[in-house]
Amino acid sequence: MKSVLLIFLLCAFTQATYIPKLVQKINVDKPAFANLINSDKLNKYHLAISSFNGAPFSADYVFYYSYFNLNETSKPLQLNNKNLVWPNEISYTNESILNDNTDPYGGLIVAGGFLVPSKENGGIFYYHFTSKDRSQITQNPPYEITLNSQGKIKWFYHRVIRVDISGDNVTDLLTCRSYKPLVGATQTQLVGFVLDPESLLYVEKVILNDACDIFFDVADLDNDGRFEIISAGFFISKLNLIYSDDPNNSFLNGNVKVLTLDNKVGKLFDVKMIDLDQDGSMELLVTNHQGNKDKPEGRLFYYKMEGSNVRTAKWSYHLIYNNFPVLKSGIQQAAPGGAKAFYPNLNEKSKPYILVSGDGATKAYLFAPLNTKPVQYNLVWTETYKGYTVGGTAIGDLDGDGLNEFIIPIYENNTCYIYSLTKNERFRLTNLH
Repeated sequence: MKSVLLIFLLCAFTQATYIPKLVQKINVDKPAFANLINSDKLNKYHLAISSFNGAPFSADYVFYYSYFNLNETSKPLQLNNKNLVWPNEISYTNESILNDNTDPYGGLIVAGGFLVPSKENGGIFYYHFTSKDRSQITQNPPYEITLNSQGKIKWFYHRVIRVDISGDNVTDLLTCRSYKPLVGATQTQLVGFVLDPESLLYVEKVILNDACDIFFDVADLDNDGRFEIISAGFFISKLNLIYSDDPNNSFLNGNVKVLTLDNKVGKLFDVKMIDLDQDGSMELLVTNHQGNKDKPEGRLFYYKMEGSNVRTAKWSYHLIYNNFPVLKSGIQQAAPGGAKAFYPNLNEKSKPYILVSGDGATKAYLFAPLNTKPVQYNLVWTETYKGYTVGGTAIGDLDGDGLNEFIIPIYENNTCYIYSLTKNERFRLTNLH
């Protein structure tokens, strides 16, 4: 593991820089995606980690640490993995998604499946919490939300977001899914799952074909009280804005529209909607996922909406970092992975930093904002992990000091690295790249 500090010793009229420091390592079998679960106690979190195995017919897992801390020495709870397939991103809810008798405290929602023999037939899996503080979780097999909706197609899923897609003020489940046959074109769908309160089964509601495949985000971009969906298309190689013209913002009645914002930035990995420049409007923070010979190269970039109406606005493109190198050996390796924007100091008003998972770049990257309009970023820190894949990160204040920590899963190394941030008053950023 090699850490590089990239600070420029010149004044740029901006705040001091926060720098990561390694404080803990935990051993986890093949960690892929991490997520912190709020316990409702100040600065107390639980930690969920997905773990998948590329060997055909091998077991996959979700691990759970109750009240995780920086001095953690205990082994995590291994959840019941019966029928679990290739767990990807983990989200959670503190509200029931079935009924108040079955899951009164909510639970973990796990998206699963991928392009690996015996792992293609994925699904959405649900582990309900058994205590109000979410420290206890079922040891029964996960509830399969997609059990009755798969048909003959082997869909795989990467992310689930809870949102009202029916316009009835009841929260549903929204996801993208993909199916890649041995022969023929890849099929992709934006699909919702709506609970039937009588049977407690989720009913599949296909919203769109060919508009969303892997990762996406949901937010109200123009502050009109109606959310939009942004899809980062990997197979379709498009950044799509998806919205509804229904007066109740239902996405199930045929009034859904798709605007392609960009189709020239390669295979996309992830998108997050966040106010990067602190002007009250959200930007689209995006990574693509490209090989060394692909054009364009692996990039971190964002889009800014120019106008007040999301349906008619233009979007300006802003490059943050170019040419993430693919250093991992093997076929179809690519970089970078996902990016997460966060505030380093929870007690200071500032523009967010950006943490990037390098994936096949075998590195993690931290970018700090400059005082520019539009906002620009400088790379201030990298960590190299000896040729290992860097997974999906988790961010939160684990020790209550007001500074965020972050957790970085390193897949083949069977390790999660945990970093604290420290404020470095000596160095201030310049507009150099």
